[in-house]
Amino acid sequence: MGTTGGGRLRDYQQGKEPPSQDRCEQELTEVALEEVAATEYYAEHEDVPAAGTTVSLRSELVDGRLAVQSEQGAVVGFLPTRYNYLLACIGQGYSYAGEVATCSNGTVPRVTVNLAPST
Repeated sequence: MGTTGGGRLRDYQQGKEPPSQDRCEQELTEVALEEVAATEYYAEHEDVPAAGTTVSLRSELVDGRLAVQSEQGAVVGFLPTRYNYLLACIGQGYSYAGEVATCSNGTVPRVTVNLAPST
């Protein structure tokens, strides 16, 4: 249940240069969240959130990771490390919200999300 980053150092660096505005303004489509079964949402509900459920990206890190949360504030899963550049975007005033795109509560619970930026 590790991360799905490329194992490259740049996945983990917060960057010395801020990401371009274009990159911060890109929508994230069907991003597979990590560690869904280990989150507080899953522990509380013993299920994944339904497709269409409203979610948002937390503005602060959770255990050093970018976390997607439910409207009630429970962590649903974590973004893969390749999206770590979003931390700099958040620092520039961006926020990200959207909905659960797909979900399954099989042997390995899975959630994908669509997130759109706003300032």
